[in-house]
Amino acid sequence: MFVLSSVFLLIIIQSVYGVGILIFGVPILILYGFEYLDIVGLLLPSSLTISTLQIFRNRTVRISELKHLPFAIFGVSIGLVVAAYFDTTEFMPAIVGTLMLYATFFRISALTKKYMEYFLKKHQSTFHILNAILHGSTNLGGVLLTVYSSSVHNGKIQIVYCTALFYMVYAASQMIIIFLIGHGEIFEAGLVYVPITALLYTTLGQKTFRLISQKKFEILTTYFFFFCGCILLYGYVNS
Repeated sequence: MFVLSSVFLLIIIQSVYGVGILIFGVPILILYGFEYLDIVGLLLPSSLTISTLQIFRNRTVRISELKHLPFAIFGVSIGLVVAAYFDTTEFMPAIVGTLMLYATFFRISALTKKYMEYFLKKHQSTFHILNAILHGSTNLGGVLLTVYSSSVHNGKIQIVYCTALFYMVYAASQMIIIFLIGHGEIFEAGLVYVPITALLYTTLGQKTFRLISQKKFEILTTYFFFFCGCILLYGYVNS
């Protein structure tokens, strides 16, 4: 029941921010004794479903990041290879959690927020390939992806669309590669949640997103960064 309730809550969170299921789900379920691959198999189909629905719903949105999608696909592939040879799940949550707390404090100050926005806009290609490698090896790339999207774009719809676009590419690349290497059976449990995920997104998720104004979205995004950092660091300390 706890797992089911947690997944439902994370579906709502991802419906609003474009990420959430893997960011929170991986450390939470690891604390409850689940194996990493089992967690990926359980959560990845729902994550892909929401990202796909978000892109379809906002399909008229135009962003300039399409040219960076090949970097994302290539980076995820490298990340999966890295994960096959190194245990990146041990220390990466601490690093990403710390970066999220830094991003939180950068957003509090108008001056440092502008500096972060300038830096990410200038180094988009580098960010996308490095973040894709991070995601392929740890499933935590969505954390920094929200930082990027909220720095490069202003409107909440553009922010979520950008996040969902790359998150969809991450998830699809991971699932295809995992199927190709003969481990597609890990997704059997996760596919059961797909219809429920779609229903929750089109009802509660979308309604919640529409109710949040642009100003509140920006404020809540800062809190989102803070809680992401805290949960990742808490999971690392207690792992």
